[in-house]
Amino acid sequence: PLRASSMFTSVVPQRLSAMFSSAEPAIGAYSAALAAHPLETKVATAAALALVGDAIAQRAAAKDAPTPMTYDAKRGVSFVLFDAAYRGGFQHAAFPAIIELCRGDVLHGAADSLQLSGVLDQSMLAAIECTAVNQLV
Repeated sequence: PLRASSMFTSVVPQRLSAMFSSAEPAIGAYSAALAAHPLETKVATAAALALVGDAIAQRAAAKDAPTPMTYDAKRGVSFVLFDAAYRGGFQHAAFPAIIELCRGDVLHGAADSLQLSGVLDQSMLAAIECTAVNQLV
């Protein structure tokens, strides 16, 4: 009989490998579009993910609703427009600046003052700074 551990090590990697190899052409096409038209690709990606994400959320909410619910297209469009503009457009321009400015220096200074500088890697501090600036600014 197959044990869970042997099943995981043999079946799951095979399935993942098959899944990724079948997705390879799509990933290549997406990467090419991203390289050739980065802003347009990011805007379209953000819009598509917003549409799908909100549709999933609305469907989940409808399951728990006491009365039948229909898809709220106005809500869906608002998510699509916001995400396309903010995530696709604004963040396309903002992330290079955030990455350039947030190199972990501020947190490194704080870590030094707390005698933690040897514990935290500079790249980790930079990632935390980037995340904080992206979320809070």
